[in-house]
Amino acid sequence: MLLVLYQTHQPYYLLIMRALLIPLFFIFVGFTTSVNANGIIDSIGKLIIANNTQELCNFINENIDITIIDEDQTYSKYQAMQVLNEFFKKHQILNFEILHRGNSGNNSEFAIAHINTDKNAFRAYILINKLEKSYQLIELRFEEE
Repeated sequence: MLLVLYQTHQPYYLLIMRALLIPLFFIFVGFTTSVNANGIIDSIGKLIIANNTQELCNFINENIDITIIDEDQTYSKYQAMQVLNEFFKKHQILNFEILHRGNSGNNSEFAIAHINTDKNAFRAYILINKLEKSYQLIELRFEEE
């Protein structure tokens, strides 16, 4: 049927094909962006479980906002590594479970996770932002439950 339509009404055929392909393209682009962001958040979660601050800090551009319990500050990449190392020394991570993921607009994605440590439980908030072609970790919170 499409072949008959193509042979008899070429301009209409092209319009129909465009009408079908353009929405599919935008759906695909949106899906791949979401998959990439989820992959980054999953990678960050694995690095938190492994207490791997060096690799975790590779996701930081220049500065990051970190909240640990009630202390909230903006740190450079080097300072963030020290602060996170200290946190992981005091609290050995036993379990990390993502409870919720979302999009907060402006190319930002977030995740809320539950963390069990050897001492107590924490709620973690991870915020990443897409800068050009890569995702950067811009905020990390560990709040006691």
